Amino acid sequence: MGIGFYDITYFLDGDCPAESTFQLEVIDCELLWQHFYVPNIFSPNGDNSNDVFFVYGDRIAEMELVIFDRWGEKVFETKDITKGWDGKYHDQPVDASILAFQLKGKYISGLEFEKAGYLTLIR
Repeated sequence: MGIGFYDITYFLDGDCPAESTFQLEVIDCELLWQHFYVPNIFSPNGDNSNDVFFVYGDRIAEMELVIFDRWGEKVFETKDITKGWDGKYHDQPVDASILAFQLKGKYISGLEFEKAGYLTLIR
């Protein structure tokens, strides 16, 4: 059986004969390990806890993360999943605020992903 959808029909014999059909999806188990997580809050206040905003993920081959302030100005951009944002723009701390992000990427399998949302910066 290969990857895909299959219709399975079964029959019950006996005093009350019946027939039923359901659909079975066979998936590639490798796809189950491909995921990413984008936090929605971080606190770059120097307490060594949650001071850097990262995208977390497994089996990511490529990614691009862009963060914008409330006026739409780009305050951070990276294509390196190991590089996070420290909450600064032009070496100055960004005020506590809600920012927008756009994330695009590709897993090592070639499957692409995309997410846009908001993150809260607290101090």
